[in-house]
Amino acid sequence: MNWAAWIASGRGSPVRTFGASVIDILTILLLGVYLLVDGARVLHGGLSLVPSRHRVVMHDACVKGAHRMQHWVGGQGLLMLTHGGSALLTFRLLGLPYFFVVAVFAGVINVIPFPVRLLIGYELAGIVGMLVSVPTAVLIAELKSHLFT
Repeated sequence: MNWAAWIASGRGSPVRTFGASVIDILTILLLGVYLLVDGARVLHGGLSLVPSRHRVVMHDACVKGAHRMQHWVGGQGLLMLTHGGSALLTFRLLGLPYFFVVAVFAGVINVIPFPVRLLIGYELAGIVGMLVSVPTAVLIAELKSHLFT
């Protein structure tokens, strides 16, 4: 099977995978906005499915869980801001090209849970390192070839 037929078949298609990822992200954003706007009604509707003798306990558990999640998200945001800000300052002082992009990446990557970051962190760091270093190396090589030949 040639490359075009493999892509057209949809198995392992990067376009299909990318499209599914975009749809997943849009669905999460849409549900998040919906729950922010109409969360109280969703909670009330969900509690109507629970037997009446357990509703008070379930309501308290949901409210307690929501408060814990709010604190966790706030802490993650503060951690991302702190890590990204310190990386921004450090990379700027070191004179790293594209320091802002790399610092934003360093801050955003903190939203990925630590065990998962251990699995994919090296690959992501390598990709970002290559994206930063390869254009710089090519530029330096071009400058050397033009200046010293």
